[in-house]
Amino acid sequence: MDPASHFITAPKKASRSNIYVAAWALIALAAASYVAVVLVKPGFIGEWVPGVERLISQLQRNETSSNPTETARLRKNLQDSQSEVSRLRSLLAEREAQAKTAELRIAGLEQELKTARNRESGPYPAEPSPRTEPVSGDQPVSADAAPSEQRTLANSIGAPATPGTPEPGQPRPFELVNARPHDAAPATITTASTLARLEAAEPNVDLPLPTRRPKPPLRRVSQVAPVQPQPVTRIETGSVTAPVTFGAPVVTRQPEGNIGVRLTAGPSVDALRLSWSLMSERYSNVLGGLQPRYVTDGAPAAPYALLAGPLRSTEDAQNVCGSLIAKGIPCSVDGFKGNAL
Repeated sequence: MDPASHFITAPKKASRSNIYVAAWALIALAAASYVAVVLVKPGFIGEWVPGVERLISQLQRNETSSNPTETARLRKNLQDSQSEVSRLRSLLAEREAQAKTAELRIAGLEQELKTARNRESGPYPAEPSPRTEPVSGDQPVSADAAPSEQRTLANSIGAPATPGTPEPGQPRPFELVNARPHDAAPATITTASTLARLEAAEPNVDLPLPTRRPKPPLRRVSQVAPVQPQPVTRIETGSVTAPVTFGAPVVTRQPEGNIGVRLTAGPSVDALRLSWSLMSERYSNVLGGLQPRYVTDGAPAAPYALLAGPLRSTEDAQNVCGSLIAKGIPCSVDGFKGNAL
């Protein structure tokens, strides 16, 4: 390349780069001016560019309107939370009431089960154990009191346990007696093992079987006709007034429909309601069709009394009380009065 041409083309490249630098500097100056005007006087931009002012006002309105909407939404959420808490509290109270009712039912069932078990496994009289006592010859022992060991001994030596039919005119002998002659020494009732040893040692011993003493003859008493009392003759005098006669006794009954039964007492009406609900459900076959009422004539500790009725007669009320008392429920006949439960 020629050095002269190089020096000729260098000024053209320098002028072209200067144009680019000047253009970028102008753009940077315009941008800086725009930013300065926006920060210092935003209204001046609105006059030149109407769309920017509308955009700014729209943003301000949106910001202002969004605050009440958010507040209302939060308030609604708070109200929903409060209503949910109230609902949960009511459900919890209902569950507690159901749990108390279930506990009362379980307690009643356990009491009934315990009573039934006591009735089934009640105490039975223990069988008396045989006692070894000396037997004297002048005291005859009946056949019912003879122990089984003596019957075994009598059977083993060939003596009949039960004699045959007695002949006419002779007293009937007992089946077996435990006695001895007057001149014999007192003996004791032996056990089964001792009897077995006696049988092995003396197999051919003949023991006398005493008979029961004859019964004394019965005395025949002739029947005597009863003596009829003679009627007393009354003497009429002027000073004696006529006897006062009374008619047949008259029983005044309560009118039908005003008879009831008094069941229980409690400190409040709510306690009576709970007791009535449990009793009417458990003893529906007895209290079915009866209406509950309450009166305030009880003791200070339990001033409210529970009544049930109406019943047609006093006999019906007594039958109802009998059924309830048999199941352990206090009951008494009373009038059907008071306020509805």
